[in-house]
Parts: sequence; C-alpha cells; structure tokens
Amino acid sequence: MMLLVSPEQWANWDKWFNYTLPGYILILGIIFFCWIDSIFMRT
Repeated sequence: MMLLVSPEQWANWDKWFNYTLPGYILILGIIFFCWIDSIFMRT
C-alpha cells in the first residue's frame, strides 16, 4: 500500500514526532512516577 504523502509533509511529521513524542513520554513518566509514589506513601 503506497502512502501518497509529499516529502514536505513527511519532514513536518518527522519533526513533530521527534520533538513531541519525547515530551509526551516525559510527562507520562512523571505522572506515572507520582501515581506510584502516592500509592506507596499512602500505606
């Protein structure tokens, strides 16, 4: 299956992916860490 996407769109998507995905992972990691920490601190 061919993807009909222009090189400019690929470059923009690649830049978004490279800059946005690490941010999401960092935010989710902080939330997950705080959630685990709150569970252990409650006991």
